[in-house]
Amino acid sequence: SVDIIAGWILVSISLILPPPQADNDILEKLLVGQDNMSEVEDRISNLPASLLLHILSFVDTRDAARTSVLSKRWKYIWRSIPILGFQCRNSSQTDRFMDFVDRTLEFHDESNIQEFYLMSM
Repeated sequence: SVDIIAGWILVSISLILPPPQADNDILEKLLVGQDNMSEVEDRISNLPASLLLHILSFVDTRDAARTSVLSKRWKYIWRSIPILGFQCRNSSQTDRFMDFVDRTLEFHDESNIQEFYLMSM
């Protein structure tokens, strides 16, 4: 799901980026349960596109495409990932799977493809 992908991306980024400066106001708001997150800096949105593409290249293409709902910036990022990997986990849905692969290739920037793989289980 998108939540799992977003969590995975946050963990990956936290391993790459230095820890942020402690902000007691933000920490206090989070601890007391205030939901006003508009004041919290979105560190992911500040990352260069090349780093986002590198991170997305480690996930299945279907999951990478699902990140398009995260924000306006993420809407088209997945279309440029250099590694396209597709996994069909259910043989009864082969037609749907092939339709997804076709649509992905139709929308993807083909000049950026470095690896391509299909797996059927």
